Amino acid sequence: MILNLSFVSYRMAPRPPTPPPPIYELSQIARAMEMMAATIQQQKLVAQNQQVMMHQWDAMRTTDTFSSSQPQGQLRLADFLKHNPPKFIGSTTLDQADQWIRDIEKIFRATSCSEDQKLNFATYLLSGEAEFWWAGA
Repeated sequence: MILNLSFVSYRMAPRPPTPPPPIYELSQIARAMEMMAATIQQQKLVAQNQQVMMHQWDAMRTTDTFSSSQPQGQLRLADFLKHNPPKFIGSTTLDQADQWIRDIEKIFRATSCSEDQKLNFATYLLSGEAEFWWAGA
């Protein structure tokens, strides 16, 4: 016996309905906006810090600090940078941070930096998270 099934039509199952978009609570939206505002504020601080540093750099280039008439024992930033000091970005382990400090102190000892120069040169080497932290300190 042969069955004739040509009259049976095959249909695909209907697609499930699209789920509605997620409903965010007002507190979640407010928190996200606060985070965005904090990020924008942080970016403004970094931009201001960069401007200050550029003005300081320009001022240092045009003053006696970089001229040949500088006092004996006064180290210039350009001379300090010839020692290839590492930058410090802040997102490192404690061991890496300690190593950065030892590396910088070794250069300070070799170049006989003054205390003011040590502060200026060390902060010049901060970038990333470390620079954000310093700008807020």
